[in-house]
Amino acid sequence: MFEIPVRYLARVFLNAAHLQAKATSFAELLARLGEDFLPRPLAELNLIGAPVQRLGAATPHGEWSVHIASESVDVIYSPVLGTAGIPFAEFCTRGSRYLHVAHGLVDQAAHRIALVREGIDSKTAEQLDTLGARLLTRHSPFDGQLAEWDWRVVTKVARTFGAKEAVTNTIGILKRVEITPLGRDPVDRLWVSTDINTNPHDARPRFSPEDGAAFVNAGVAWHSDLEVALQVLVEGN
Repeated sequence: MFEIPVRYLARVFLNAAHLQAKATSFAELLARLGEDFLPRPLAELNLIGAPVQRLGAATPHGEWSVHIASESVDVIYSPVLGTAGIPFAEFCTRGSRYLHVAHGLVDQAAHRIALVREGIDSKTAEQLDTLGARLLTRHSPFDGQLAEWDWRVVTKVARTFGAKEAVTNTIGILKRVEITPLGRDPVDRLWVSTDINTNPHDARPRFSPEDGAAFVNAGVAWHSDLEVALQVLVEGN
């Protein structure tokens, strides 16, 4: 279903406000990440709206980035324009390591973890019309042809990762969207997203860097199962 990968995201939520964007901190982050990461500071607004520089790093072409903001550590992969990108399983293998070392630099337990996969599937306009009619109950004035629509469901699922167990929000999203491919006219496509994250209402710091990495690695199978379920729904089987 994720014919064109758009973005993969692994995130831990924690208090990192104390970690300042100093030269020594950038040097340590780059040493932990290794490979070909370069410093890429992140601008964040504080409570009075003034910009504050935060730690960040990215690969030379920008497909991989690691951000340490005041309330989260993010590992993001977005394919370089015109390339096919990497499989989600490869993101989880490499991303779990990047998340582990960046989280370790903060030296604070996290209270929440999330793993998100976003992509585009090239359904035709006719297929999107049929799918929208099947997924949505509509009434006037929305009972005609829809230029856009958005279907989203959330369920609670208990999951085990490493030595931890937690109830997760398990989310599937399908959208009809208009995109404009490079050098071409706009076309309608199917936006697909799967998102698995722990309870946002439990603010207890309880997840170590090892827990975050285990969550991301376990997420390969979880997201694969979600993709299969959405595929069955889309195909009408």
